[in-house]
Amino acid sequence: MTSPNNTVISLPGQSIVDEQGNTWSIINHKVAVNGVIDLTTRRVIQMAFENGRIWQKNADNLWWSKATPSDPWTPPAGTAIDPIPDVIPSPDNTVVRTAAHVITDASGNTWSILNGQVALNGVADRTTRNVIELAYKDGRIWQENADKLWWSKGKPAHSDEASRRFRRKPATCSDR
Repeated sequence: MTSPNNTVISLPGQSIVDEQGNTWSIINHKVAVNGVIDLTTRRVIQMAFENGRIWQKNADNLWWSKATPSDPWTPPAGTAIDPIPDVIPSPDNTVVRTAAHVITDASGNTWSILNGQVALNGVADRTTRNVIELAYKDGRIWQENADKLWWSKGKPAHSDEASRRFRRKPATCSDR
């Protein structure tokens, strides 16, 4: 059965079924069609089914689409325009402290705390630990650990070197 329009996946074991019956999934950060990895893809963090097209988003928040497995991914350089309608980011100064709450950034990524680690689109970032709070301020995601140290990232793809470490909470994020 074809997946409904606006289906979005980001976790291992999730899949999208297109109108031709092909099953699309993410395996080792690459697109897979019917279990066969598409080697032209990499750093895939999310896929969507929108108006008969399969979309893939990479860690740089760029999107490509195709209608069938044999089509090329387009546009060639990707697009920052999110194909999923009504992506509404969390308000500035959003703070979460439990797994039951998430922050949505301007690109539609969801950030949460999962077993003491930052989770991006439901996948734990193994470089994080003892996380007790996340905050969204001026388009950056901030995390606080149990030692009361703060780190921030502007994009999911930023490496640890691109992160910043601080000893205080981002300005104007209230204690909720």
